[in-house]
Amino acid sequence: MSGTRTGGLRAVQTNKERYGDDWYSSIGFKGGSGHRPETRWFHKHPEMAKKYGKIGGMKSKRTRKELQ
Repeated sequence: MSGTRTGGLRAVQTNKERYGDDWYSSIGFKGGSGHRPETRWFHKHPEMAKKYGKIGGMKSKRTRKELQ
């Protein structure tokens, strides 16, 4: 039943039985912790990150009215 709601619920149940009730919160906490931010490109070039972030924001499909 993989790929169905029932299969997903059974997987959750199995993971909690095997690894404990806090399994999903622990893997969520670990997410991204394996990467050092100082080695990332945007961390090294904040002015370029600002520039490209502005470009991406301007291409947003939402209107200003929806954002407020």
